[in-house]
Amino acid sequence: MLSVAHMPSDFHPLVLIHADLVGVTELAKILDSLADGKSTEALVGSNEVKTAALVIQVVECEGLFAEVDDALHWYLTKEMAANHASDLIGFVSRNELSGSVILENGILDETPIKVTVGEFDDAFFTDSALQ
Repeated sequence: MLSVAHMPSDFHPLVLIHADLVGVTELAKILDSLADGKSTEALVGSNEVKTAALVIQVVECEGLFAEVDDALHWYLTKEMAANHASDLIGFVSRNELSGSVILENGILDETPIKVTVGEFDDAFFTDSALQ
């Protein structure tokens, strides 16, 4: 299961994705599929817990992040998607009970995506906890 939250801030905005190791592996597979050109768009999120929707799209330009129609959009090139998939697989291979990896593209003013395992419980992703 993947839970997604957008945490806007003037100083350190962040998109937080919380999952178990299986969920992180699924996210890596999604990014790998985007990198291979098997698809050009993927939706990440969970219906079990009210979370934000994260739409990942492959585009030709540098990575961008935007809020569009109440969904978070993360725009990546194929190379960026492949690099992030590799980072996630490396993280999963360590088989740690808790930890995180930050996915960044090195673009000015980008919003990083932090993928965590075992650092939060699902109650953190309720509307009241994020406000």
